[in-house]
Amino acid sequence: MIQYQMALSFLNVAETNYVKCIYIIREIGAERDETYSFEKSYKEYKHELFGYVLKKDTNPSWLGSRKTTFMQKSEILKGFISEVNRGYYESKRTKG
Repeated sequence: MIQYQMALSFLNVAETNYVKCIYIIREIGAERDETYSFEKSYKEYKHELFGYVLKKDTNPSWLGSRKTTFMQKSEILKGFISEVNRGYYESKRTKG
């Protein structure tokens, strides 16, 4: 039973962070393939994880591929954000 409570806690924290992330992406106009693929993989993983909790599944091994995809897309998004930040700070350095 504890694994389902932990999964729900994870979903709650993940959803809060996801909403903040997407809000910032939209606010600064940074919608790109990297952000869209992250959004899609997050929604798919969230849907599958929620299904796991609802069904009280005892074998979550099938969640592995969704998690792997989500983690890969998260890394791609982190790289994109790093590049944007690097470009921003480099432009500030050259102007100053």
